[in-house]
Amino acid sequence: MQERSGAEIPEGRTVSSRVVQDQHNSSRWTRFRAHPKFRRRIVLAAACLLVIGAGISWLTVEAQKVVVPDLAGLSVPEAGLAASELELGLEPDSPLPTDDIQKFTTISTQNPIAGARVFPGTVVSFDFDLDKVEIPDIGGMPLTDAQKVLAANGLSGQPAQAQLLRLESGDPTGPGLNQDASPVALAALAEQLDVTGDVDFTGAEFALTETANVDSWTVTTVSPSAGQSVRAGSDVSITLALPITQVPDLAGMPSAEALSLLKQVGLSAKQSSEPSYGGPLPAEFKLDLAYLEYSYWGSKESATLTAKLGKSGTWLVDSQSAAPGDVLLIGDAVDVRAQWPTAVVPDLAGKTGDEAKQALNDLGFSGYALPLSSTGIVRSQVYAAGTVMPVGAQIEAQIGHEFSFAITSSASRGMITWAAPGTFSIQQANGESLPWTKTWYPSSVPSVYERGNFNAQMNSGDGWITCEIIVDGEVVQTKTSTGAYSVVSCG
Repeated sequence: MQERSGAEIPEGRTVSSRVVQDQHNSSRWTRFRAHPKFRRRIVLAAACLLVIGAGISWLTVEAQKVVVPDLAGLSVPEAGLAASELELGLEPDSPLPTDDIQKFTTISTQNPIAGARVFPGTVVSFDFDLDKVEIPDIGGMPLTDAQKVLAANGLSGQPAQAQLLRLESGDPTGPGLNQDASPVALAALAEQLDVTGDVDFTGAEFALTETANVDSWTVTTVSPSAGQSVRAGSDVSITLALPITQVPDLAGMPSAEALSLLKQVGLSAKQSSEPSYGGPLPAEFKLDLAYLEYSYWGSKESATLTAKLGKSGTWLVDSQSAAPGDVLLIGDAVDVRAQWPTAVVPDLAGKTGDEAKQALNDLGFSGYALPLSSTGIVRSQVYAAGTVMPVGAQIEAQIGHEFSFAITSSASRGMITWAAPGTFSIQQANGESLPWTKTWYPSSVPSVYERGNFNAQMNSGDGWITCEIIVDGEVVQTKTSTGAYSVVSCG
């Protein structure tokens, strides 16, 4: 057999070409593997694979990290929100204030610093400062409202003192005392309020040691004063006003103004539904507007009545349930009673029915009962002129007709003959002074045929003489005669 490179084939055995090829390749690999370049390549490739794996691993880890936000300048709640969005924890370096004060904080430092990359769940520690806030003006507010305003501004406040408000003398425009009051009455009210200790009624502040309930008491002053700047979370000392006030004098005041004034001084106000009146009242008269509008007031007069009576708020106060100067607790009730408006009855004598009615309506009285007509005059009235009566009252009067014979002349005396209206009885008077008038008051105006007649003659010399028939102030007939001893006749 021909010799070949590689392993020798034992004698007597046949070797296939595949086996021969494998032996050849193996021999070549053994020679290559033993070469130094091969070993360096293997080491370099392995190193590259390690570096690549480490890089991939690092990138994978880094991708899980988050960037720490900048918390400086944020409040604690704002920082908490920013941290929670990145799944980071927060831990203060010093104790936090209460929840309602935390919004008035500003973060100053943090660890880890802003921009650091950390894993979710990392706790960021921080330090903070309390903001400066301005004390609001809570004067005049009820305590509970004042405390809400303080809390909204990052502050708290508790009542420490109280005082009895003293107003300027004669100035009843707010709760408090504007004149001296009975010390006994003041002490009794303080006892009702469960105020103990040395209570000062001079207006000076005193320590508030114990009270039943001061929630509704109003704030007078605070310390530090309104407008000053303090750190959020500070406590403000509050001085309260004792809920004691004084009743003002309401007499003669329009009731609407009186009710408003009572509310200004802290009292509950109510007007009595029954007005007062101390003068004479017509029969069946009621101090009730609704009654009057549906009684003897005619439809044409009702608007006049309403206008003259006006709103009850314009009526003047006649009495009050608590005397002026009395001391009461804020919120106590005071009733006022207004006087029904009045007017003075006019003199109706000599007025026609229409004139009398208009005169009554102008003053707020009803003339509905008058036997009205375009003629006729008032002969008498039930209530004398000058009598004070309640507005809305019905004023009755008797209306008749005035019928007169009248003589005027240039002479001073004359002879007169006449027959009264509706009669045939003749009467005569000689030497009567002129001018001369004879008047009757019939219930109706006599007709031309019933009004009688009269004549007159001058007693001396030349001149003139005139006769007139006058009905309800109107001349319905007149005649004149001239010459010596002239005679004139009307009828």
